[in-house]
Formats: sequence, C-alpha cells, structure tokens
Amino acid sequence: MRNLVLLAIRNGYVLAVLALLGIGFTMYFTHHGAGRSAFFRQTGSIAGQVQERRADWAVYMDLDEQNERLVGEVSRLRIELLSLQGRAGDARGDRDSTRTGLYNWSVRSGKVVSGPVGSARRLWLAKPGADAGLRRGMGVLWNGYALGVVQDVSDGFSRILPLLHVEGGWSGRLGRDGASGTLSWDGRSSDVMWLGGVPRHVEVVVGDTVFSTGFDGVFPTGIPMGVVEGWTGADVPDFVDVDVRPLVAFDRVRFVHFLEDLRLEEQRDLMDPDANPQTSAQ
Repeated sequence: MRNLVLLAIRNGYVLAVLALLGIGFTMYFTHHGAGRSAFFRQTGSIAGQVQERRADWAVYMDLDEQNERLVGEVSRLRIELLSLQGRAGDARGDRDSTRTGLYNWSVRSGKVVSGPVGSARRLWLAKPGADAGLRRGMGVLWNGYALGVVQDVSDGFSRILPLLHVEGGWSGRLGRDGASGTLSWDGRSSDVMWLGGVPRHVEVVVGDTVFSTGFDGVFPTGIPMGVVEGWTGADVPDFVDVDVRPLVAFDRVRFVHFLEDLRLEEQRDLMDPDANPQTSAQ
C-alpha cells in the first residue's frame, strides 16, 4: 500500500492530467451529440472489423471439420446415385452386364495423408484403413473421377496406387459404348496417359470421355477417367494409342471415396472353381 501511495505522489501530475482528460472526454461525449456519434462510429467500425476478422478466422479453422462432413454427405449421395443408376438399368430391361448391378457397390469416405504428384513410382498414403473395412483392390474416386486403387492396408491407413503410376494398368472405354483398351502412364507428363489396344478402324473423337469398363472389378462401369486429346499409331499395325488427359487434379487431391463391389467374392468364386469345392464337384 505504501508503494502505491509513493507511486501516486511521484506521478501525481501525470495522473491528474489523465484524470482531467477522462473527465473532459466524458463531458464532451455526454453533451456533444455529433462528437459522440463520430467517436462511436469510429470505434464501432474498428470493433466491427476486429469481429469480422475473428469470425473469418473461426470459419477458416472450422473448414477441415466442415469438409469432413461434406465428404460424408457426398458418400451417401454417391451410394444413392449408384443405386438409382442400377435400378434405372433394370427398369429399362438392360441386359448388358457392364451397366447393371451398380447398386451393389458401397462407398466410404477418406482423406489423403501424402501423395502429390512427384514420382512415377510413388504410392499415396490415405486413411482410414482396415479398421474401417477397407481392403486391397478397392477403387478410389476424387470428385467422382477415377483416381486409383487400394494396393495395401494397415489398421489405420491405406496405400493407393494412383492412375499416374508406371506400374498401373486400367480398363477404359472410349465413350460409354466405344472400344475398350488399357489405360496406362509412362511416367513423363502428368497431363497425358495412353489408352492402348484400340483397333485402328475405330473412330477416335477428340473431346470424348474415357470411362471405366467395370471389367477389372476396381470401378463400376461408367466412371469418368479422362478426356481424349488425340491419337497416334501403335507398334502393332492394326491398333492405335489414344492420348488421354486425366480428369483428376492430382496436385489438389485431399478427400477421396473408396468403392467396394459387394459381389466381388461371389464373382471370384465363380471364376476360381478350385476355391469352392461345391462348385468344382458340380
């Protein structure tokens, strides 16, 4: 207490000036409407800007959680879309095996941990993993476009083989009903892949979309993979190589969807009778 008294005595003139200034400002803003309005208008503007920045920062910090919720919602919508496409095919009496049964696919959401384009042999790391039901061979989508396939899983993570990998080979088709071939990448430009095995007599139209065929069990039929940019002659005289630009923006991938064919085990049993003694006996 003694120190406070000594401090007040030592700085008495300064404290007196501050007190008088405070009284003066109080009387001015109390009895002078224009000055009071100008003061509150200025301080209100500053306070408003501060609150606006604070709100923007709070929204920014909450974006990750919002994106997680949106990805989950997109997963549910994608499941419904696949189901509707399959039922529409059944209603049309469509007997094409590459068009029916789309509602037998499930969709799970996930997030890429690492994997921007940078190496022709680099695998991507994503989550979740086996704990969430992921397994090898599941297709991976980004914004509805084919991204890659799950190559391996641990309890909490999964490794993805992306389309842009020199060891990848994907079953693609020109348009929804055109010729099919193998889509691959040579490890050079991330803007160009090749659809090989296309017969030379097939008309190749620049701008056409390359879709998945559904033959490999990685993706259902009709998933967009790329856009035709042109074509060149292949080593085999009767075929051409089609230049394809991937639709995935590989340098911006973060949230993804994992696809699972719910009838894959049934298909494998039919294709491998030795794995099913009852089928072999028949």
